[in-house]
Amino acid sequence: MARVKLGGAVVAITVLGILGIPQLLATEMSFEDPHDMPIRVSVDRADQTSIEDVVYAFGEVLPRGIIEVAMPQHGAAVSQILVTEGEWVARGQLLAQFDKADTERELKRAKFALNSAQADVTIAQSLLEVATAEVAQLRAELARLEQLANNGTHSVVQLQDTTRAVERSIMKREAEAGRLARARAAMQLAQIEVEHVEDLLESTAIYAPVEGRITTIAAEIGVAPAVGDAIFKMTAGDQLQASLDVLPDFYSQVGKGDEVRLWTSSGQRVEGTVLSIAPPNDVRRDLARVRVGFPSGHGLTAGVSVRAELITATRSAIIVPISALFPLEGGVGIYRVIDGRTVATEVESVVRSDGKTAEIISGLPARAVYVSVASSMLRDSEQLVAFESPNASGIEQTAALIFRSNDR
Repeated sequence: MARVKLGGAVVAITVLGILGIPQLLATEMSFEDPHDMPIRVSVDRADQTSIEDVVYAFGEVLPRGIIEVAMPQHGAAVSQILVTEGEWVARGQLLAQFDKADTERELKRAKFALNSAQADVTIAQSLLEVATAEVAQLRAELARLEQLANNGTHSVVQLQDTTRAVERSIMKREAEAGRLARARAAMQLAQIEVEHVEDLLESTAIYAPVEGRITTIAAEIGVAPAVGDAIFKMTAGDQLQASLDVLPDFYSQVGKGDEVRLWTSSGQRVEGTVLSIAPPNDVRRDLARVRVGFPSGHGLTAGVSVRAELITATRSAIIVPISALFPLEGGVGIYRVIDGRTVATEVESVVRSDGKTAEIISGLPARAVYVSVASSMLRDSEQLVAFESPNASGIEQTAALIFRSNDR
């Protein structure tokens, strides 16, 4: 291999920052033959770094708990809908108005019947008072006649006539008392009917039972929904959740309480935790369903699509770029740098979900120097030119491997 002369200038470059290592330094080369160009490789040090085991998933935002606002027990056509789906509403806020013309007419009739019943009560009360006074008057007369009869100064016939009159007046009083009771009962029924129609009139306006977000509106203006049908659906507060589909190969890695990062298509990020996991019915084909909860105040709405990262573990590991790996017979290798030379070393590795990095399981010890980005022309036992070990000066550097193309 041809040797080269080293120039004196030093420039700074940025090396692939997979491990968060700072900028490295490179040595600028000058060559005896200007047509010879160096093949430059980057070296890095295998430091332990904190990583997250992540399961990726996609899904949508759904209500956590649904409150249904039903059509009242008095059918009427919808005249106004005052909210929209996704809108945040306060407790007691008017949601919809129904046509109330028929109900208002019913209320007028009920109030007229109540007024009539109240008049009947007043008349019956007066007649009872008259009958009661008559009974009292006749009884006083009867007592006077009985006193005279005892003294022998009054006829027995007159006494008997007065006794019968008293009895008739008592019967009349009892009849008037019954009439008053019936009138009062009719008035009570009329009062109940008025209250009932007033309730119906009140129910022609639908109000939010709680503070929350409207998720569904199942009513149309001019159409009378069936009594009892849910015309609004809403959440209590901002209680939403994300429903995620997870591939069957990964769902077993997910646990309740795991941290989750969610992103919407607009780039909004929300932090949550796993609430529950529903395994697939068929682990070979079906997706697992993972339910994720997140706190209120996020501004999300039901139906929004999200992508998610489920953080299943946090641990230390050696991570290298995919560019550091190359095929070896029967496995995967990486070039370690030992005494300034490349040493092809078999490693056990797992490609990470980002597709750009790999975790080294075995074969590359911590703090070892390795080639992180290399030419495909690099071979085992190459001598690295202008290489300084990261341990030599405490400054991590790149190395240049120099060779002429006609040497290969």
